[in-house]
Amino acid sequence: MKKVLNATFFAAAVLTLIVIATIALAEKVIWKWVDEKGGIHYVEYLSQVPEKYRSKAVKIVLDNAPESNTAPENKQAPPPPPPVQDNRKAEFKEKARKAIVQLTGIETEKKALEPQCQELDRKAQVVPTLQNKQIAADCRQKLDALNNALSEAAKYLQEDIYKEAADLGVSAESVDEFIQKTKEELGTNKQ
Repeated sequence: MKKVLNATFFAAAVLTLIVIATIALAEKVIWKWVDEKGGIHYVEYLSQVPEKYRSKAVKIVLDNAPESNTAPENKQAPPPPPPVQDNRKAEFKEKARKAIVQLTGIETEKKALEPQCQELDRKAQVVPTLQNKQIAADCRQKLDALNNALSEAAKYLQEDIYKEAADLGVSAESVDEFIQKTKEELGTNKQ
């Protein structure tokens, strides 16, 4: 009887560890896609990318999230929330969440591009060919565009979101909690 209990306890412990490890390894990703006008968009689920752009959508693994193959790339967006009395508040939350995803995507790309640009700048100084200088300049131009987009997205989340919330009767504390929770869900909340 004691051996059966020990074996059962051991099996339960191993199963618990497997479940915890699987959850810990699930990667947190967002998807980047570019529309026909060159507009860059970031979404949480591949299913949110319009069908005609899905084949060119780029998967971005977020910071603080280990890479793994356990998260399916065709994961569907969660079902829309049940109807609420105040659609404006639901639309506001969706807009705010999209802004956080957009900001996260831009930050992730910028973080990856900065060391590349530094290396290209160094190479252009060491071997100052026209080609090396142009490649470095192109990289800096992309970085500048990301910085501009980052400024716009940050302005919304630092200023405009609170004005919209006040118009809807939503407190600044509620907005802060929503932003914090969304960043935690994305695995990008840096304390």
